[in-house]
Amino acid sequence: MPKHADHIHSKQMPSTCPTAEELDKNNKLLLHRQSNSTARPSTSYDAALGAVVPGGRNFVTTPYRGLELYSPSFVIQDMKPRSNGRFGEHDYLEWPQMFTAALCHLSCILRRPVGWHPLSIMWWSMKEDDFVPERRGISMGFGRVKSSVLQELRRAISTLTERTRTFCTRHTNSTEVELAQKYLRLLLDRETRLQSLITSFSQTSGGFAALQRTFLELHALLDYCEVFKPQMEGRVAPASQHAPILGVFVSDYSQASQLFRAGIPFWFIHPIQSLPQVSVAELAPFVSAETVCQDEWEFGAPTIYSGVQDLDAQYSAIAEYTDAFFRTYTPFAPHRQPSLQGSSTAGPLRSRGTERARPTPYPKRQSNSGGRDKFVLLTNSLYPSSSPIWSRALADIDRGALPAEFHRGYAFPDPQLFVSVQTRQRTSTLLLGDFQPPPEAKSSTRSAKTKANVRELLGNCLLQSGVQFNLTDPPEEVAWRGSIITPGVEIPDAVVKEVVWELSHLNFRCELKFLDDLLTPRQRRTEQHQRYLNWCLFGSEMGEFLSVNFDRPDEGFAARVPMLRKDHLFSLREVMLAWEGSGSRCQLIRNVSKDSIYNDLTLEAFEGSVIRTYLQYFFDSFGRATTIPLRLDISDNSV
Repeated sequence: MPKHADHIHSKQMPSTCPTAEELDKNNKLLLHRQSNSTARPSTSYDAALGAVVPGGRNFVTTPYRGLELYSPSFVIQDMKPRSNGRFGEHDYLEWPQMFTAALCHLSCILRRPVGWHPLSIMWWSMKEDDFVPERRGISMGFGRVKSSVLQELRRAISTLTERTRTFCTRHTNSTEVELAQKYLRLLLDRETRLQSLITSFSQTSGGFAALQRTFLELHALLDYCEVFKPQMEGRVAPASQHAPILGVFVSDYSQASQLFRAGIPFWFIHPIQSLPQVSVAELAPFVSAETVCQDEWEFGAPTIYSGVQDLDAQYSAIAEYTDAFFRTYTPFAPHRQPSLQGSSTAGPLRSRGTERARPTPYPKRQSNSGGRDKFVLLTNSLYPSSSPIWSRALADIDRGALPAEFHRGYAFPDPQLFVSVQTRQRTSTLLLGDFQPPPEAKSSTRSAKTKANVRELLGNCLLQSGVQFNLTDPPEEVAWRGSIITPGVEIPDAVVKEVVWELSHLNFRCELKFLDDLLTPRQRRTEQHQRYLNWCLFGSEMGEFLSVNFDRPDEGFAARVPMLRKDHLFSLREVMLAWEGSGSRCQLIRNVSKDSIYNDLTLEAFEGSVIRTYLQYFFDSFGRATTIPLRLDISDNSV
């Protein structure tokens, strides 16, 4: 450590270092060589303020006068979610954590502003009064955050989105650009989810807190790259004062020097052995951990991390926990049967890893030889169109060897179910959700059959916490895209097609997403891979996994014009190239370039190879035909 003459006080340094017990009992030992000089500018080596960590084995200093002192946690006992959606003093949004190069931007998290601020919404906590319940339908407990909050949120996100896109265009560090793109994708995904879907109060409040976290992390990344990093590297003039951000703990003088040049608040952790060499000017108390929210989350507070302080591990644990609020429950993994009276399960809706487990969502059923052949698409005027290549590819699937365990369940109701029945009246009955057994059945039997029918049709759609279902007195009328559908009145053809089309896309998305989860090794789950997958799911626009776009019903894999399917097919090819077994399965499509596809004939030849590869992958994993994405033709007045 460099020695500064003005650090030396008239008193002599103690010849021996005090013990931890002595320092713990007498904190004033930090002032053994107290400096009286305030005339010169401070440096990163100064100790304007200091405090002893309980136990006396370490002490903390900062060169910034007037900056509060924070105590580090060397061991984390229970890292749990709090009522504000954060994790108390173990959360980098609430409390300084140890500096790590891999997550250096987290040192630039904004400090909570005092009074009104353009970004005050990012520290807002949701209460019951902020939740607007959806009272239509058979379910109770779903809703959205109130519109005024969403409007304020949208304004902040819009500004940050524009800034991020400009940053990604101009910035030259590809690693930082990719991280910014990942944050922006998550942010927009989560905003769309909150605006589009009704969810339980616990999921809505947890999802809102997760969105705030994504926003603050992205904001910190941009500030780090554009403001602080140039100062740390000496490319621009150093900061004259510390910035209004949370800062970090450090124990390395070279890191401290860089942080000081940028004005990033830091607290230096010293071992007691360094005491004779450090000149602390003034003692100050530590900030109490009680100043951050300590109330546990009312829906359950699981411990997500315990152990030594490790920002990388803490960051990963928080990411896994918050991601669960937006994760669609996989229909291709074992699960418990849901309760129709709702669930009191604590914590967010979670989907545990199924990377190597053979998926078995429902008990294995006997084959129904008299049922529909799902490897042949329906020819029904109510069944929307698809690309003809999919129909031919279904027939080409090698069904000679079923997987060891398989199922015939769907994430959502099978879209063919509604138009493969014998009468139009039955189609209307199914679409209206009339699951009731005949009235002559005994009451207890009718109730059991009702629940069984709902489970059979909706499957994992009922796996929610804090939600109840009213099956004894369902609403007589059903709302669909601004129209009211009444029992006894034949449902228009256009509505039937819309429902079938929507279910086809929701099922296709779930199936592709969970097949990708199953087959993509962790090391290949890059941001670029996610972008290819998103193109398969949503096309060129940002989309919500569980919300379809009725403004563009004739695009995607089922587009009428073959060349309009080109980008989706190449994206699916890129997704599959990351899957296990792609070396042998993707030989015919691996080296095909976009430039070689110049007309409909070459496109359809490539399409056939891509789709057959996907369908075979799906069958070999799940033992059934995949759901085919359909289209609604605008000319049919279906939308």
